[in-house]
Amino acid sequence: MRAMAMSSTMVLILSFFVSGTANAQWYSGGTLHKADGNEWVIASRADRLATSADLAITIIGKSEIVRELGSMDQVRPYAVEMMTCIDGMYNSARERQAIMRAKPVSEVGSSCAFYVQNMWRKR
Repeated sequence: MRAMAMSSTMVLILSFFVSGTANAQWYSGGTLHKADGNEWVIASRADRLATSADLAITIIGKSEIVRELGSMDQVRPYAVEMMTCIDGMYNSARERQAIMRAKPVSEVGSSCAFYVQNMWRKR
């Protein structure tokens, strides 16, 4: 009986942690706004995606996203494209990598903004 009570408690505790992880919003917690390329390339995909969402929202405009798309989940494709563009810029040809990785994420993100804005307009 005691073992069953302990296992029930463990299941409850584990489900709390799993549900907290499952409910985490993909666009929350981006920390790379002031980072450079060296920090970007070693950051987790989740951090890069959340930061890219922030950049995409800044470019498109949050009120426009909410009004036209209805939810943050609809901005995910734009955030993924922003992240892919920034990844590509930082992982450019070897001879330019050191120069590119010294640039701040905000600057590289601004360069990728045109691409994301065109995507937004074509939707």
